[in-house]
Amino acid sequence: MKNRLLALSLVSVIGTAWADPSPSGTPPKGPPVLYPFYKGKDAFTAKGGYIDASGKVVVEPFYAIAGEMSEGMAAVCTSDDKWGYIDAGGKVAIPTRLEGGSWTAAPSDRVFSEGMAVISSQKKKGYIDRTGNVVIAAVFEDAHPFHDGLAQVKGEKGWGYIDKSGKVMLECRFKEAGPFSDGLAKVSDGGKPARWGYIDRTGKVVIPMEYEQATTFSEGLASVRKGGKSGFIDTKGTVVIDFKFDLVSSFSEGLAAFEDAAAGGKHGFIDKSGTVVIKPQFNHCSSFSEGLAVAETTYREVGFINPKGDWVIPASLGDKDPFKDGLAKWERGSGRGYIDKTGKVIFWLEE
Repeated sequence: MKNRLLALSLVSVIGTAWADPSPSGTPPKGPPVLYPFYKGKDAFTAKGGYIDASGKVVVEPFYAIAGEMSEGMAAVCTSDDKWGYIDAGGKVAIPTRLEGGSWTAAPSDRVFSEGMAVISSQKKKGYIDRTGNVVIAAVFEDAHPFHDGLAQVKGEKGWGYIDKSGKVMLECRFKEAGPFSDGLAKVSDGGKPARWGYIDRTGKVVIPMEYEQATTFSEGLASVRKGGKSGFIDTKGTVVIDFKFDLVSSFSEGLAAFEDAAAGGKHGFIDKSGTVVIKPQFNHCSSFSEGLAVAETTYREVGFINPKGDWVIPASLGDKDPFKDGLAKWERGSGRGYIDKTGKVIFWLEE
C-alpha cells in the first residue's frame, strides 16, 4: 500500500541519488489543485479519490489508481485497466477509455507536461492533447513527457527525441537518455560499465561521456560521478564543485542534499559554492520543495526543516513527502492524510 500512497519515500528521495529533479519552488498561481488519497487496507483493492486544499473530499474513492495533478489534470485508472483524466474540479475531462499497461503501473509518465500526455495503445506509446485527441500516434516502444519542447522516445535502436508535431528531431540511437533541461540532455553509451555525457538540441555530444552517473541539469548545475565520488558541473562541462561527496541530490531552491560517510552516513546540505550550510545530521532528507525539506532524525521520526536547518514542523512518527502545492502527504500506522506548512492536519483517514 505504501508505494501507492506515497509518491516518494524518504529513502528514495536521497538514497536514489540519481533521480532527475522534480519541479519545486513556490506553487504557481492557477486553477485549484486536487490531491489524491486512497481508502482501503489492501493495496490491490484500495480505491483512490481526491480532496481539495481544505481537505474536503471532491472525488469519492473509486479509481484503482489516482495520479498526481499536473497542469490542471490528473491521470486516473479503473480496475479494468482503462485510463482517463479528471480536471481540477474533479470532473471527468477525458473519459477512461485509453489503454494502459499493468493496472498497478504508476501514472508518472501519464502526467500532462507542456500540454501533452503519454498514452499506451497495443503496447506502443504515443501522445494526446488536453481534449483526449491522439496528436502523436502510438508507434514508439516507450515514451516520456515533454520538456523544453522535446520528448524522449524509444525506437528499435535506442532512444531519441521528437518535437510536438511528432517529428523525429534526434534519431533513436542512444542506449539511455534523459529529458532536456537548460538546453542539454544526459545520454549514455550503454557500455559496461556505462558512461554518461550530455548532448545539445542538435544531438552533438557537448560534454563527453566520461561519467559513471549523471543527472538532468537543475538550476544550471548537474551532479555527476567520477572515481566513486560525486560533484557538480555547469552547462559548459566545467567542474564547479569537486568530486568529494559520497552521494548528492540535484540542486533545488539553491541547495543540494549530500551524504557523508565519515559522519556515519548522515545527510546535510550544500549551497552552489559547495559550502556545507546544513551540517550532516539527518538519517535521510529530501530536496527542498516550497521552502521546506523532509528530514528524518531517528528511524521514522520525520519532520520539516527550512534552508537554515531549523525545524519548522518538528519530527514525529510516520512517513512524510515533500510539500507540493501547499500540502504534504503523511502516513502513520494505519492512518494517512495531508498536513499544511504549519503542521496542521488538513485531511486524515484512519483504517
